[in-house]
Amino acid sequence: MIKQNITPVVTIYHWDLPHKLQELGGWTNPLIVNWFVDYAKVLFTAFGDRVKYWITIAEPSVMCYFGYNGDFAPGFNQSGIGDYLC
Repeated sequence: MIKQNITPVVTIYHWDLPHKLQELGGWTNPLIVNWFVDYAKVLFTAFGDRVKYWITIAEPSVMCYFGYNGDFAPGFNQSGIGDYLC
């Protein structure tokens, strides 16, 4: 991309939470903030010299609302609680 003069824009999270993190509560676990920071640091270290623009989470409200109302992954029906915690 860069060789073709295309500026990369990287989305750090786009609906692909590792299963192990989901087992630990996923986006409803307050520790997810620390886990996400650690993951972002790895990405910044590996790609920061080539990526100027980062998107943290794609469609966070959609992910939380539909993911914790049983419609999208992780598919839990925790309406009003899970989506709020997320």
